[in-house]
Amino acid sequence: MGADTAEYLDCLRQGCSSFVLLLLVPLTILLIGPAIRPVQAVHQLTFQRMQQYDLSGSSRGSSGVSLNCEVRTLSSASVTRRCVVLSWKEFIANDLRSIVNRGVVALIIVLPRNLSTIDGDNRQAFVEAERSILRMELQIPVYFANQTDVVTEWLQSLSFHAELNAPQTAVEELMQQITGDYFYLSSNQYSVKQLNDAKATNFVGRLGSGSAVGGSENQGVIVLVAHLDAFGVAPSLSFGANSDASGVAAVAETVRVLSKLSRSQKSSPKIDLMVLISGGGKYNFFGTKKWLDEQGENAESSLASRIRYAVCVDGVGNGGQLRTYVSRPPKEGSTIGRSLQFLNQTSEKVMDEVALMVHKKINLADDELAWEHEQFSLAKVPAFTLSRVSMDSGSERRTILDVDSAIDMKFLMKTVEILTKTLAADMYGFTEDESNVLDSSFLAVDEDNIKSWMRLLTQQPRSLQMLTADHPAMAAVKEHLTKHLTEVTIKQLTEKGDTELIVYGPMEVTVTASRTKQPFFDLLLTAVIGLYGALVYFLLQYVDLITVARRLLGPLLLGSGIRTRYSKPTKYQ
Repeated sequence: MGADTAEYLDCLRQGCSSFVLLLLVPLTILLIGPAIRPVQAVHQLTFQRMQQYDLSGSSRGSSGVSLNCEVRTLSSASVTRRCVVLSWKEFIANDLRSIVNRGVVALIIVLPRNLSTIDGDNRQAFVEAERSILRMELQIPVYFANQTDVVTEWLQSLSFHAELNAPQTAVEELMQQITGDYFYLSSNQYSVKQLNDAKATNFVGRLGSGSAVGGSENQGVIVLVAHLDAFGVAPSLSFGANSDASGVAAVAETVRVLSKLSRSQKSSPKIDLMVLISGGGKYNFFGTKKWLDEQGENAESSLASRIRYAVCVDGVGNGGQLRTYVSRPPKEGSTIGRSLQFLNQTSEKVMDEVALMVHKKINLADDELAWEHEQFSLAKVPAFTLSRVSMDSGSERRTILDVDSAIDMKFLMKTVEILTKTLAADMYGFTEDESNVLDSSFLAVDEDNIKSWMRLLTQQPRSLQMLTADHPAMAAVKEHLTKHLTEVTIKQLTEKGDTELIVYGPMEVTVTASRTKQPFFDLLLTAVIGLYGALVYFLLQYVDLITVARRLLGPLLLGSGIRTRYSKPTKYQ
């Protein structure tokens, strides 16, 4: 017994220990290797969710929100039941409907760090891609990701892995499914919710002598309009610098100048100015429609009949030609006709250009109107829109690419000057020469004021979903109108239970992105580990068999002249 024990220990010391070590080292690598990689490949990413809203019973945008899927690139052979990641260039170059029809469960579109880098033909293509996807009613989640350092690293890893492991044959495809890595996205958001705190709000004020409600029937009214909200394919990326931050800034500065003019004049204006900063402008000009409906329903008010005309200001901050959009040509000798004529004269004097009048009939077959003045036209109120956006690029007013880099402050200032002089001429009966009173330093347009408004309006997204009561733009508009106008009213247009306009959230979702092995690989790894364990157990339990085999085979090997590891040397060796 003692001899067997000694030989057993000698076996472990001289040979078996090395053999067992060779078994345990791979086993250790197999056990800890897969556990390390996923920890190193987990990222927390913030994605911006696509628009979702209901307007007049019609659903728009993406109703999906939950992410719990494997990620593939667009070039992958199979994307069925996977989430597909697109670069912004792939977004504009591919038919999104055909991608969705391939059975994808989610879309992630990666945007550049600076949206202003998308310019030229790419910009127009991106705007059209936004327009196209917004017309689709999607059940799958659609998200947009800013290309931060973390997102860039994650995408590079995803693309490199996809190219490296692209299968060429059916066998390679099978092996890829068994042993390949895959990327996975998961979120903690599982359902959409109606945003009751985001309510379309109208701000209304008056400048003049007559009362807005119950005033003199002979006191005419001019309505000056701009909408506060912005729009784009993703609410949390919608800043609307040109449309319609420039419009609100222009109205705010016009109100300031005309208010000072009113205080400096000995006589009251012949025509009052009504200012409307409307809410829900990007949703078929919802706020303006509601305001007009109220005027028509209020039998005690004769305001609707006293409106001489309305001027809507939208997209006046870029360097395009100044345009006036009308639904029908103005009658000769009418107030709006004289106003447009004076506007052209002033524009030629200020900027050496004549405003181009664009006559566009209202297409009642369209789901949404093209311009805000069309709501007035439907209510039989003369109106026009002042803009520097061409009709062909109308989609430029509904894009996340509408950022502050597109603003030309020189053109914006000149537009405000033209607008202010035109309204002053109508309110006080100024001639072209008399309107030069506004050129004095006391009444001149202030560039610093306009810049201040533009900074305020573009520092945060202004989509309807984001315009809650504590939004800086809401407070600023209220304070400014209260300071310069009278009879200021603030009215929320959407209440709980209303179904005409409903917006949904969340706008942003935090997503966990991880890299790991296929599930089948875990089963294979478990089986391999089990076999290793069984082999080690067998060797440790039946090591005596090795000793017996050595005793039996040792003499044979010695007789053939082969020295075994455990044979003792003779004196002749």
